[in-house]
Amino acid sequence: NHLKALKNYMLDKDVSWAKKSVVVAAILYFIAPLDAVPDFAPLVGYLDDIGVIAWVVRYLSLEITAYYD
Repeated sequence: NHLKALKNYMLDKDVSWAKKSVVVAAILYFIAPLDAVPDFAPLVGYLDDIGVIAWVVRYLSLEITAYYD
């Protein structure tokens, strides 16, 4: 489960706060009503959100694999 692995990653005291802040910033950007391209624009509005999430997934992909059961 992806959310369980992410939770375990975020709760690990050995993971630096800088790496955790990348995850938090991406989540906040995704849920924030104000972002680079407003979400009310059909389809295009979510492209920046998808880009941020995809970048974070790629950024953490090798590190988070250890947190899957």
